[in-house]
Amino acid sequence: MSPSDETNIEALAIGKQKVFMLQRGNNDLNLIIIFDLNEFMQYVTKSSHIIPQPEIFSFKLPKMKNTIAGFSGVCLLPDESGLLFTASLEATNNAYDDGEILGSYIGQIKFNDFEENNLNANLVTQNGKVIKTKLEGITIKSETKKSINILCVSDNDDGTSRVFEIEYLK
Repeated sequence: MSPSDETNIEALAIGKQKVFMLQRGNNDLNLIIIFDLNEFMQYVTKSSHIIPQPEIFSFKLPKMKNTIAGFSGVCLLPDESGLLFTASLEATNNAYDDGEILGSYIGQIKFNDFEENNLNANLVTQNGKVIKTKLEGITIKSETKKSINILCVSDNDDGTSRVFEIEYLK
């Protein structure tokens, strides 16, 4: 890990048995860090001084205009079979400085695909044009057999935020 790959935990999801932290890699160090829920809670509530041992998985996210997307939001799929995530494209090489916002992806990773680094991610567009926004939060509003209706929030570093309602096809 180089000095430009600071720790930058951007997202957290808690399931029935696991805690999932997503590290946003400004230089392609996108990680999912998984803890046992009970061990994690005992440590953060100080009922145990034993640091829980994480499982760490690295993921290659899409790239656009020499900018690699970075994890920016996460929630569990309704059946807890995987994660639904946002990944933003911001032209900066560190966790602190803002850069040009190129767009965002929404994707999913099934738990049985972690070892193989398999994920599915789609660039967020409207009427065929990339929406140049930095999605940084995601939650599920409802689900049908064919799609998941999600809400995402953006933070465009200019003091404004927007909420997007998006239909994500399964």
